[in-house]
Amino acid sequence: DSAFYYTYTKYCIEEGKTIASMKTPALMTFWIKPNIDNFQFSYCFGSDEYPTYVNSTYNDFFGFYFSGPYDSVGNYVPGATAYDMQNLALVPGTQTSVMINTVNHGSGYSHNQPHSNPEYHIVPTGSCSSSCGFNEYTTKLPTASTFVIAGAYYKITIGVCNIGDESLQSGLFISKDMRRFDTVNVDTTICENQEYYLEIADEYLTQTGKYSYTYTNLTGGDSLIN
Repeated sequence: DSAFYYTYTKYCIEEGKTIASMKTPALMTFWIKPNIDNFQFSYCFGSDEYPTYVNSTYNDFFGFYFSGPYDSVGNYVPGATAYDMQNLALVPGTQTSVMINTVNHGSGYSHNQPHSNPEYHIVPTGSCSSSCGFNEYTTKLPTASTFVIAGAYYKITIGVCNIGDESLQSGLFISKDMRRFDTVNVDTTICENQEYYLEIADEYLTQTGKYSYTYTNLTGGDSLIN
């Protein structure tokens, strides 16, 4: 769990936060052998530390750590892009780890703490307020997209941890899907008064230009066609 601790301490140092003790870390490690060239998991992070302890030292967090590629006997595949416990649980479009203090609607001890990335945070109301067992939680977030080698082996370690105390719990909901994200680029020329049938999108194109189509399945963006 050294990478787990590194994620937390790095955040505290960069943000000038007090480094508190890690309590009851829970780690789960498993191996995958993808038959695709890139993938993402989806997840939600929930906690009873919300909203009272936002921007405090009770900053429960988690990590989604990715390593590989390995061959069948556990050696790194030579010449491939190597990952060594790289945290993929990041605020979309940033290098910021997802945790209590980085994804919230504010509040805190004095109830006037500023919010942080609230577009990725949910404050449940009504019947939803107890449906997941935590006070508040993130939206369904994707892990950082990762390119992989089909047929190689990768190690994934998921960890979640209390910080400072053990009285209020946090947890993860992890989607069962491992999704393929393809990008297909089409470069073609047509003459005036002709049309091009883009079969994969079932569209007839008659004008010069750049077109982009994004397919969406039940779990989110699936493939992009340019």
